[in-house]
Amino acid sequence: MVLGPLLLGAMFSIIHSSDGGVDDFATTVLIAAAQEKTKHVFDFPGVVITNADCEPISALSAYLKTTKFLNMDTQVGLSSSRVWIQFPWQWRLHSNAIDQLPCLSQTTNYDFLSLPEGNHLLANMLMKAGEVKIVATGPLTTIADTFKAHPELITKVSELHWMGGAIDIPGNILDSPEIPKELLNEKAEWNVFCDVEAADWIFKNTSFALYLYPLDISEKTIPKDFMKILRNKKATIYSKYIADCYKIVENVELYRMWDVVAAAGILCPEVLESPIREKLRLEIGFKEHGALVKDDQGREVFIYKEFKDNEPRNFYEAVANLLTE
Repeated sequence: MVLGPLLLGAMFSIIHSSDGGVDDFATTVLIAAAQEKTKHVFDFPGVVITNADCEPISALSAYLKTTKFLNMDTQVGLSSSRVWIQFPWQWRLHSNAIDQLPCLSQTTNYDFLSLPEGNHLLANMLMKAGEVKIVATGPLTTIADTFKAHPELITKVSELHWMGGAIDIPGNILDSPEIPKELLNEKAEWNVFCDVEAADWIFKNTSFALYLYPLDISEKTIPKDFMKILRNKKATIYSKYIADCYKIVENVELYRMWDVVAAAGILCPEVLESPIREKLRLEIGFKEHGALVKDDQGREVFIYKEFKDNEPRNFYEAVANLLTE
């Protein structure tokens, strides 16, 4: 089950479930750029923010400013859902840096209380849409809570593309000074670990196609290498914005293009090797909480582990081409 080229597909909607980090914003802007580049072969009705890898108010403010700055016809909502384990603050504060980007300084302030709550927004978008593909670049908390309240909307989703998990390599939660070491393990990845229960619910209570983009593939992406290619293209408002985003983390050696890879599964799947079909379950418990485990009784998942020809440069080129003229 492999996605065909974007331009050959039928009309559908992409909804972005974000948790407000730098790479989440880059993903949102990539989707917007691709929508314009392909002359709106898909709708992009909204972004729903989960309070996870962000400071929520600055993330909401930054998203509202971004959609106005880029003239996007995309709604934004902050979910009232709560994850079980919050991301470290050293990562969450990146949303404040995005909110302070110079390019967003001319936008106006918003009355946050008048905005739709994120779960309600997600439900309304699903009710109004035809076929929906969700790009989830954070925990599945908001999606699970919305489906629990509105199970009839599950069938509106044809595909969920989720950046989450680690399959054949170690996870990424060990460097978390705010969490007791006894609660950490070598197998979990943050988007799963912070709300394993929500992911488990999605695995057990839905049947749409679930595409997984684990650390196995995203750890191969280096923002600095991508930026070298982007700078050689004819710049647009989208490429300049993303360059500003990645400048925030240019000195963070561990930073990767985790979330953008998940969007590539819809926008430029030709740069990815075909996904591997596996059955997975989630480990819930003290020792390996958040680990994804192969299990014949588990949920069928399509896992992207490699770039085409094991070459991330093709991915960089494809993403840069969507962002530039």
